Amino acid sequence: MSNASTEAVSFLELIVVGNYYQIAAAALLIYEQAIALGDEITYMWSFRKSNALFLLNRINILAMCVCLIFEACWRHDVLSCKFVENLENIVALASYLLWTVVSSLRVYAISDRNRLITFATFSLGIVPFVLNLYKVTRTSVLLFPVGQSKFCTVSVDIPTSIYDRLLIMARSCAIASEAIVVFVVWCFMPSGFKHFRVDSSKIPLSTYLWADGTS
Repeated sequence: MSNASTEAVSFLELIVVGNYYQIAAAALLIYEQAIALGDEITYMWSFRKSNALFLLNRINILAMCVCLIFEACWRHDVLSCKFVENLENIVALASYLLWTVVSSLRVYAISDRNRLITFATFSLGIVPFVLNLYKVTRTSVLLFPVGQSKFCTVSVDIPTSIYDRLLIMARSCAIASEAIVVFVVWCFMPSGFKHFRVDSSKIPLSTYLWADGTS
């Protein structure tokens, strides 16, 4: 067997193993959603406006599972590759946006509606969304052959030095935003709420945010 054939087989083995891991991750996420469904229906599915973000987050997680399965099983031509890549981008951007909004609402509720701290949390949290949106506009999908098979690859038209800086900026801002959330929770929240358990579907949204932030 030639070196080229050996490398192709090794590469295909890595792809197959990676696909198995992705499907396993999707199955684990779906299982987690399924075992928590009963409690979610009891406590969260009251069709109130305050629960919209929670439901959107659950839908986004299920969409993430679909992306993992599609990426592993359904990418054979340029059209399917673009579809999966676009779906993944939408889900990723929605995740960044949802995390930012939930973190900002949590800070707003706990800090006694302190707009300055809330604005700082939102401003730092929205940076990953904006930078990833920019990256999406500079991304293209290509097919490359490996033996008799073809696989998708993503090309990002951003210089490596600039891309690295944007990556560091996005992660640093995300960490700073979450650090503010942790700081606000432990500084502003009454000590009695640190061991609070939500047992009623009529509890206000601010109480959910308090309890969820320390559970």
